[in-house]
Amino acid sequence: MAINYVSGDSRTINLTAGAGIKSGAPVEIVDVLGTAITDADASNKAVVDVAPTATYKHSVRNVTTYTTGAESAWAACAEGTSVYFDKSSTMPTGVKLSLSALDEAGAANKKFGKIVGGFDATATAKTASDVEIIQDRT
Repeated sequence: MAINYVSGDSRTINLTAGAGIKSGAPVEIVDVLGTAITDADASNKAVVDVAPTATYKHSVRNVTTYTTGAESAWAACAEGTSVYFDKSSTMPTGVKLSLSALDEAGAANKKFGKIVGGFDATATAKTASDVEIIQDRT
């Protein structure tokens, strides 16, 4: 398992994940979201945990709103807050998750899960924090 595994059931599948995917990273492959368990191999395949009850620690950008393509509002990462897979260009290197339901172009981000632990409820400035996220898409 990836070093950031916290708890929950595991359900893994072998998918073409793309070059450079590293173990422990959140991934989006077509309509499948999950956490990479292995680094991508030479054919860009990786084992990905897609279980909705798996809990992993991931970095989350605390942006909640974009205005004309720029980050414009931020919030604290709090328990129960939804987290989305965000491909916006404003995301720091290696960070793929945010609190924003829409990306910088106004398109819907896919829900990745919910924050369940490890958060700093006081950090409201622009930042990325490592928090525990359950891969619950509901």
